[in-house]
Amino acid sequence: AVLDRCEEVLRKDRGASLLDVMFGRPGAKGDLDDPQRKQPAIYALECALTELWSSLGIQPSVVLGHSLGEIAAA
Repeated sequence: AVLDRCEEVLRKDRGASLLDVMFGRPGAKGDLDDPQRKQPAIYALECALTELWSSLGIQPSVVLGHSLGEIAAA
């Protein structure tokens, strides 16, 4: 669900699918090595993992991040 929400926002903003690029789907517009795709992909994946861990009852006492990871950690 988190990846889908990120996909919706970025598709509206950029007119292309983030998930297509992330999963290397045929016809994807862009390359994951491009920071304009890589940074949102990292953020989306980190937020999705956080939600997954939370659904399993895993609640960290401390979170850290570097660069864009600081936003996901917040």
